[in-house]
Amino acid sequence: MSWDLEIKNGEETIAHITLRDGMFAVGRDNGDIKIDDTKASKRHCNLYIQGDEISVIDSGSTNGTFVNGIRIDKKDLRHNDVIVIGTTRIRVLKC
Repeated sequence: MSWDLEIKNGEETIAHITLRDGMFAVGRDNGDIKIDDTKASKRHCNLYIQGDEISVIDSGSTNGTFVNGIRIDKKDLRHNDVIVIGTTRIRVLKC
């Protein structure tokens, strides 16, 4: 089982990433998934994937992590959910 991340800034798609089991740090400077967004913290949040389950946990970021418009600390994700970090949108797609 894998998950595909479609990363956009505004309307521009800037990356497609396919991930399998593991923990992945998302942030401006430090991390496995680097996003170029001034509103992102250096280590903004973490994605955890195990089989067909995926979750996101905010890392105490200054501007927060949002899923489908709601600020979260931790959230189990589903196919087509959208994580928002500043102006960056990450759509989660089950492969």
